[in-house]
Amino acid sequence: MKQPNATFPGRWLAGLSAGVVFAALGAAQGQAASEVPSAEFLGVPSFFDCTGGNYNVPTQYNLPSLVRVAGSLVVDGLGEVSSYDQEGSRTDLGTYNFNTGPFSVPSGTLFTATLITYAGPQPSEEEAYRSELVFECGTGTLVSLASGVPEPEEVPLLPHWALGALAALLGGAGAWRARRRAARA
Repeated sequence: MKQPNATFPGRWLAGLSAGVVFAALGAAQGQAASEVPSAEFLGVPSFFDCTGGNYNVPTQYNLPSLVRVAGSLVVDGLGEVSSYDQEGSRTDLGTYNFNTGPFSVPSGTLFTATLITYAGPQPSEEEAYRSELVFECGTGTLVSLASGVPEPEEVPLLPHWALGALAALLGGAGAWRARRRAARA
């Protein structure tokens, strides 16, 4: 019979401690070195008429490499009135232009502008950053402004004890079935 390694807990704790230290150092160094590409709304457009036109939204661009940015403008009651995507690289303060055809909605109607920055220039690239602005037409009142890195989708997982219980259950079912087959034979 093989004897358990008496130093196992000590080695495990030392390895865990070293891993935590290196992960912390890597995170501290990685924060400055790897900024997320982003196109971020800074406020409401200077033109907020309720009949359509050119909505130039102040935007901060942090696109040091070639990426794709997709924008859309949705008007409550009408749906999407402007959308397009473009590729580019720029790092400055500018505007994002939503050009719409003529329409007419009552003052106070909510407009939702969205910018999605992708990790690269291809449409299939992963979403890296999202900025969403909601404002009222006619008044220009800012309802909400949110920007950030999208949360990863949560994958439902079983805790370790549940996986162990499931393995035991399936193993027991397999043993029961094997015993029944042996009894029939």
